[in-house]
Amino acid sequence: MMQVEICIIRVGSTNRLADETLISELERRKRNISFDSEIIPDKPATELNIDSFKAIFKEKTGEDLNIQVLRKLELVKTEQDKEYPTKALLLFSDDNLRNSMFPNAKVECARFKGTGTEEFLDQKSIIVHIGLQAEETYNFVLRHINKAANIEGVYTVSRWEYPVKAIREIIRNAIVHRDYSLTGKDVKVAIY
Repeated sequence: MMQVEICIIRVGSTNRLADETLISELERRKRNISFDSEIIPDKPATELNIDSFKAIFKEKTGEDLNIQVLRKLELVKTEQDKEYPTKALLLFSDDNLRNSMFPNAKVECARFKGTGTEEFLDQKSIIVHIGLQAEETYNFVLRHINKAANIEGVYTVSRWEYPVKAIREIIRNAIVHRDYSLTGKDVKVAIY
């Protein structure tokens, strides 16, 4: 006799069959670990291409991103005497492994004519690592929103049609707080 196990979850007033993604998340919670802290045993950390991330880290912190810093930040973990990257480090890498494991770790940007999605004026897929995605997305938005100039006395004062600080924060939050365990989901930015 074959025994089949199923997992049912409660959603509001209904019971639903849990999918594989939700079951994996529940198992991680049980073990008290996060998705991004899990190791990637496919490639040792020393073979991962993180040159671009190292440059950004140096620019922002003034520190070199060496193996000790990677350990301290828990971006690499030791298993059977080998250093392996975590999923978080893989998302910051320029390695082909990132694209194969996380094909949806990208931002899809589009500028549409009018108020509908019938006609594209411009579009861009931002597929660089997550440390660069926010800035590239922000630059796409700035290219497609208007900037007005007002004359105040003898000075010309420029002002964007939308608050750019808020736009930058929205983009950063979308990239940083998205659930990378969900497959088939990417960040989308649409300008009408």
